[in-house]
Amino acid sequence: MAIVSLLTPFEIGQQSQSQLVLGNLLWIMDLTTFPNPFAISDVKAALEAGQPSTWTTEAFNQYLQELYDYPLDTTALSVDEKSRLNLIREQINPPPSFTGCSTPGDTPMIANTTAELITNVGSVTFEHELQIQFDTDVTCDVFEVEVTNITPGGGAPAVTTGIPFSIFLKEYDSNIDKAVYSKFWLEFAADPSGFGYTFDIDVKDSSGASLNTYSEAATAP
Repeated sequence: MAIVSLLTPFEIGQQSQSQLVLGNLLWIMDLTTFPNPFAISDVKAALEAGQPSTWTTEAFNQYLQELYDYPLDTTALSVDEKSRLNLIREQINPPPSFTGCSTPGDTPMIANTTAELITNVGSVTFEHELQIQFDTDVTCDVFEVEVTNITPGGGAPAVTTGIPFSIFLKEYDSNIDKAVYSKFWLEFAADPSGFGYTFDIDVKDSSGASLNTYSEAATAP
């Protein structure tokens, strides 16, 4: 698994800037330069080391935004790379640019929904991002996903995050062609790697009315 660009950065007129951004991404993802547990503050400190002044938070976040916006093949990312991109996103907290849905669209259900857990590498509370992903033929009426219960599989560590909780749209991921709803972070009593969990969800519209209730399962990587 690795940092792999989509084709967009190779278009004539974008290559020079794209190489600069890609170089910075590869620098941040390097485990020798920034060993786990990774911290955004370490990146800012490295950029300021030996310099005559410091970067403003606004300027530093704009730098992170350019890195996060770089067109990557998300299916090729390693666990460490996914974790670091999630921490960048948590820092900049950008609004989603495209919902990835249909009008009138289909009712959300098991057949068009996927749950995924993504590790926050190095977290002492075993944090994971919880993603609920909807196919793009699902109705644009989806606004909120309430997680009403989480059932650990046999021998799986307990979830220590309070339940219920609601998650909202993170982004449209063109690599998997899905609208991604996300929670930063879901915490566990111990390392959940390799264990399965069942998530009971209530998918709601913007008025709070339920569109459907069902369960999705995911295994922690």
